[in-house]
Amino acid sequence: YPLCALSPTTCFCEFRKKCDPNAKCSRDKLEEVPIHKCNRECGTPSLKCVIDLTIEKLYSDEKERMVDGRNRTVLAYNRQIPGPPIVICEGDEIVVNFENKLSASTSNPDDTSTLHFHGIRQEFRTWADGVPYVSQCPSHKKFTYGFKATKEDGAPAGTYWYHSHVGAQRTNGAYGALIIKPNVVDADREFIDDATNTIMLQEWYHNSTSNTVVSYLSMEKDELERKYLNPDKRTGTKFLNGKGATYDFVENPFHNTFKTDYSVFEIKEPGKGYLFRIIGAISQNFPLHLSIEDHSFTAIAADSKAIQPVENLSDLWIAGGERFDIVVQTKTNHQINTNPYKIKVFGYSDPKNVSSGINAEYISES
Repeated sequence: YPLCALSPTTCFCEFRKKCDPNAKCSRDKLEEVPIHKCNRECGTPSLKCVIDLTIEKLYSDEKERMVDGRNRTVLAYNRQIPGPPIVICEGDEIVVNFENKLSASTSNPDDTSTLHFHGIRQEFRTWADGVPYVSQCPSHKKFTYGFKATKEDGAPAGTYWYHSHVGAQRTNGAYGALIIKPNVVDADREFIDDATNTIMLQEWYHNSTSNTVVSYLSMEKDELERKYLNPDKRTGTKFLNGKGATYDFVENPFHNTFKTDYSVFEIKEPGKGYLFRIIGAISQNFPLHLSIEDHSFTAIAADSKAIQPVENLSDLWIAGGERFDIVVQTKTNHQINTNPYKIKVFGYSDPKNVSSGINAEYISES
C-alpha cells in the first residue's frame, strides 16, 4: 500500500495502480466551478464541481419546502425540499462541503448527520460513504464528501440520489437528486434529455415521529386530500412491524387551510420522446404507483444501469431507493388536449385495498 504525502487524487491513483497496473488516473488539475455550471452539454473538458450543502431543522412555511401545504418541522438541505439537484457530467469530480446545523450539541446522537450518495460505490472513499458507525462516524459539524464520476471509481453515468443516513432524517426531507450525464450519447437516441425532468417520490407523514402516511410528495409538492389514513397506535405499529394493517379514512382538518402548487413539466417540442428520471425517495415499505394520463412510455434504465427497453408501459411501480429512466412519447400538436395531462401517483398499504388518493403533476403540451 502506498503512503502518500501528496494530494488525495494522486494518492488514490497510486493506490489503484497497485491493484490494477492498467488503471488510468488523470493528474490534470480540473477547473473548479460552482455546481450550477456543471449542468451543461457534456463531452466538454471535465470540471471540479463544488457545492456547499447545509442541513437544518426548519418549518415547512416557505415556498422552497412547503411540501404538502401543512406546517410542520422538517429537515432540509440548503433550506429546500428536495435539496438542490446535483447535475454533473461523466468524468467530473464532485466536492460537497457539508455542514450540520441541526444543533450545537455534540452529545445528542439525533443531531449528528451524514451524507450518502445512493448507488455510488465509493470504492476509494469508503470513509465518506455516509452509513453511520459502519463506514464513517456521523458528523456534528463539517465534513467534505465527493467522488470522481467514472466507472473506475464506481460512479458511471446514471440516475442517483443523495440523502442523510442517520435515523429518520431523509424521511423528514433530507434528500435530493444526483444526476451524472453521459459524455457520449448513442447516435440513434431519439429523445430529449433535460435533467430538470426528474421526479422524486416520497410518502409524507403527519409529523416527524408519526407512523401514518397522510400524503405523497412529487418534487416536494402535494396537496392534502379531504380525508387521510389515521390508524390507532396499535394498528400503526402492526403495519411498521411488517404484519400489514387496514387503515380507516378520517376527515382531514388541514384540508384547504393552505395549498401548494403541483409541479409543471413543459413539453416544448410536441411529438418527440422526453426522458424522465423517476427516483423513489421512499422511506418505509410503501411502493408507489406512477402513471401518465393518456400517455405510454418506455423504460430504458433501472438503478442507473441501461436495460433492454421495455416498451408501451402504462404505469410503473417504484419502491424505496429505486430509480427508473423512462422515455415518454409525447403527442403531436393536433393530438393535444386543451388541459395539461396529469402524472398520477398513489400507493397501497395492502395490495387489495387502495390506501391513498392521487397526487397529480402536469405535463404542459404547448
